[in-house]
Amino acid sequence: MGANCVLPSLFQFGSYREYLKQFYEYSKKVTPGFSYAYFSNRAGLPSPNYLQMIMTGRRNLTVDNIHRFATALDFGEEEREFFEALVHWEQTEEPTAKKFYRVRLDRLRKNLPETRASTRANALFREWYHPVVWVAAEGKTRDEVVELGGSLKLSPDQMTQALDQLGEEGLLIENAESKYQLVADHLQARDSGSMKLLQRDYLGKQLDLSKWAWRHRYGKEGVFLSHTFTLDVEDYGKFSSQMTEFLSSLVAQADQKKSNNISQINVQMFSLSGQNLNNLFKEPEGSL
Repeated sequence: MGANCVLPSLFQFGSYREYLKQFYEYSKKVTPGFSYAYFSNRAGLPSPNYLQMIMTGRRNLTVDNIHRFATALDFGEEEREFFEALVHWEQTEEPTAKKFYRVRLDRLRKNLPETRASTRANALFREWYHPVVWVAAEGKTRDEVVELGGSLKLSPDQMTQALDQLGEEGLLIENAESKYQLVADHLQARDSGSMKLLQRDYLGKQLDLSKWAWRHRYGKEGVFLSHTFTLDVEDYGKFSSQMTEFLSSLVAQADQKKSNNISQINVQMFSLSGQNLNNLFKEPEGSL
């Protein structure tokens, strides 16, 4: 797929029409059969060419269709709120309203990583260490990244293969000085299509990694938190968006100070109600 796997974050755009154009080109390359009619069907719109008319400025988005578009674009809560403000800011000519939405956009962008992107790149999830190689590669040459594998107990072959796959799918770019640049400071995976099983397997490996860290890092270099509370399952989507926003703010803070120390945060939220978990804690634990 190459660089086609990456779509810049909505938060980097100053025009919702420009975002829609890039979304359309991206989707044509990563979603088989994607078309204007495909999008209209997802958005519940009667006109098969409505997206095209909006992209070219022949039509403006109504309040109702803003949210239809947000659903078809698979936006989370924070993206939906930003998209709504961006549409109103771009479409209004009234100075007071323009200023109001400008302030709102700036507020919504605050505490986010400088650059974010959505991706359906499979390379990111093929191995547990691929995200490690990805974040470690920034500003380094190929040889420097491969050498760094020693501190991670990864072989040169593992490091080389990871770099090749990440580069092939457009997640790493080599600049004129032959040093790697990240395509974005923060990648948000779109869990859809063929990626679902791959991402599920990757998340399972991350849980194994968390358990390893609990065994070997507890009270040393790790932070382990857990909280049990009541929450309706139908509110999980809203809380998931808030957790994503919180993690994004942590990334933005971390980016203010560059470090060679690779760290990991894993977050899970799940329902315990109606489950018989007694046997889970009677079974002998295996070693990792």
